[in-house]
Amino acid sequence: MTVLSALLAPLERRVIRDEQLWGAWARGEDVVTDVSPSGVRVTRDSALRLSAVYACVRLIADAIAGMPVDTFVRRDGSRIPLRPRPRWLDEPNSEQDRFTWVHQQLVSLLLDGTAYIWLSRDDRGDVLEAWVVPPERVTMRRGADSDGLRSVLYEVTADDGAKRTLGPMEMFHVQAFSLPGQLKGVPPLEMARNMIGAGLAGQEYGERFFAQGRRQHEAAKILLRAVWGRQVFYVCV
Repeated sequence: MTVLSALLAPLERRVIRDEQLWGAWARGEDVVTDVSPSGVRVTRDSALRLSAVYACVRLIADAIAGMPVDTFVRRDGSRIPLRPRPRWLDEPNSEQDRFTWVHQQLVSLLLDGTAYIWLSRDDRGDVLEAWVVPPERVTMRRGADSDGLRSVLYEVTADDGAKRTLGPMEMFHVQAFSLPGQLKGVPPLEMARNMIGAGLAGQEYGERFFAQGRRQHEAAKILLRAVWGRQVFYVCV
């Protein structure tokens, strides 16, 4: 789009069409969205498209996931290696190695402030497999477990939409920074939404600016014809 066409183009109309947003506003409820003041929607995927966020998350996750892990027992004040090591420590499940498994937990903690690991146990209670569950599929609540004891329950939504409630023995929950009384950790993505949104908006603006300049540079000549009476002026830019 050239400068002249931009000036002569009709005014752009922007309308908020988020029905959920308008519905909450009409009911007098507090409007809570993932849209930053800069007008950019900040989600897990969009935040990772910001190079600074991606680099920081990858640096921390790669560094910690690659550290060695071992098991020990303490006897008479001495630390003794536990052998044999639990198999799930090196092969958490049938699809992932330990690095990928730990890496996903760290990404979940760094973006959502919470990590969930579903544990598959045998009849003796030993862990057979461990799977990282996406945080958006887990809802936490306080309730009573199968023995009638007060506990934290985890409602997990499967791929087919079915819901299943798990107890602490089936779900291992890791919290990052958390506030008193909260079950979940504070999501860093929400706390930094304004800053990340500003970064994404600036990145998009720069991309559009340079893309437009590139198109103008590639054009050998831009013919601007201005008719005034019977005279015609040709201006080459």
